[in-house]
Amino acid sequence: MGEYNKAIEDFTSAINGNFASYYLRGQCYAILEQHDKAIEDFTAIVLCPNIISTEMTNVYLSRAWSYASLEHHDKAIEDYKKVIEITSNLDPKHEEEIKEYIKNNITL
Repeated sequence: MGEYNKAIEDFTSAINGNFASYYLRGQCYAILEQHDKAIEDFTAIVLCPNIISTEMTNVYLSRAWSYASLEHHDKAIEDYKKVIEITSNLDPKHEEEIKEYIKNNITL
């Protein structure tokens, strides 16, 4: 786990508007199960106006996974739906998994 903490320090130093550093730091937080911090980093990227929507697939997937880990199913579902909306070449297996998650966690 020490490697991930060191990586978080390195990515924090490199951020300065660099969305890749936000993404990689968010991944480290998620691996360390610090999902609130991961969500903050992924959200910072989502709010960035300069990013092409097709580059956002992994960001939305990662944020959805962190939301799901915290049992914030409604927010996870929103992000999973966004993935399906913006990704034209989503692996059919992943699309089925997303749809199954949505089906199993949707609240009426």
